[in-house]
Amino acid sequence: MPNSSTAKEHSTSLRFKFRRFYFAIAIGLLFLCACVAFAYRPVLWTWMHGEEMKPNVQKYLEVTGTLAGWTDPEVMARVATGKQLENLIRHQCRTCPRIQSATSVHIAKLDVLEYSATQSKILARIEWGWRDVDTKTGEVSRYCHAQAYWIVLILTREGGVWKVSDVGDISREQRNPVDDTPELRAKYCP
Repeated sequence: MPNSSTAKEHSTSLRFKFRRFYFAIAIGLLFLCACVAFAYRPVLWTWMHGEEMKPNVQKYLEVTGTLAGWTDPEVMARVATGKQLENLIRHQCRTCPRIQSATSVHIAKLDVLEYSATQSKILARIEWGWRDVDTKTGEVSRYCHAQAYWIVLILTREGGVWKVSDVGDISREQRNPVDDTPELRAKYCP
């Protein structure tokens, strides 16, 4: 007859090994879940908050594509704040002979890279068309340009509204600019 004390020790040792094995699997699964959650945060943020930010980015692009958006600090302050508002005011075109006036602006894609209730970072693919406008006479050039590019924007919530507070920089290779293709001109140059 087998020794009962040896059988109990063997049984206890086996249970301990199984517990250790299951504990290791549980830790591994938690680590995997944490990695997946971290990797997919931008996707989740875009899904949850992208549509909330998109109209404000659209408005910023439309306003800064007008003569008033290039020359009037009050108009600039409706869509920009912080460092970006300071840049717009410092480089305003009161004495510019011409400005680029948007014919149409479209956000082709918007990804939320970082999110908090007060400040967020987005990456957007912008498509737009513009014509040169004489700032003194208001005369609009006949020739229309169309362009698509990527841009990083920092948005800050001010008074319940998202405003552009800074423009991030991405390398020229990542921007993937497209200028005056027949497709873009057809869409943005009426």
